[in-house]
Amino acid sequence: MLFLDELPEFQSQALDGLRQPLETGEVAIVRANHRAIYPARFQLVAAMNPCRCGYALSPGFACKRQPNERCAAQYQARLSGPLLDRFDLQIEVPALTAADLVLPPPTEGSREVAGESRPRANRSASATWRWGRAEGTTNASAPAKLVEGVVNLDASGTALMSRGLGAFRAVGARLPSRC
Repeated sequence: MLFLDELPEFQSQALDGLRQPLETGEVAIVRANHRAIYPARFQLVAAMNPCRCGYALSPGFACKRQPNERCAAQYQARLSGPLLDRFDLQIEVPALTAADLVLPPPTEGSREVAGESRPRANRSASATWRWGRAEGTTNASAPAKLVEGVVNLDASGTALMSRGLGAFRAVGARLPSRC
């Protein structure tokens, strides 16, 4: 797992350099007449504030540099679209309130869940269900030919996919102004 905190603060060349290993699971190093390929399968997890100061979404806060929306849009524009396309999941986490801080602790923590076989068993069962074999194939590592063999959309499925992509593009046009 590779965790990058304050993602937009990294140099854009370094972030764009992660695109190939994320896609292929390998890093190729080329120097003069030599080429070396190393395995590089990892899960990328990143965190960032909504803007440089971190308070763009706070009620009643006004950024000293510029309007909150512009501040957030400029900060988020530091990340390339192709890099963001490689994130499967994006979650906005609101700031904690005082009431959140006094909630009782969860009844079951990560250590208890990890000690059981549930995560591994669930992963294996879902791989078997999806791909017809238990070991070695996850969604991330499934080859395109395998996916194409399993996923066959009928006319209504294709229409639903087209409507969803159209709605996603409409929402995606507004994403840079949001945190």
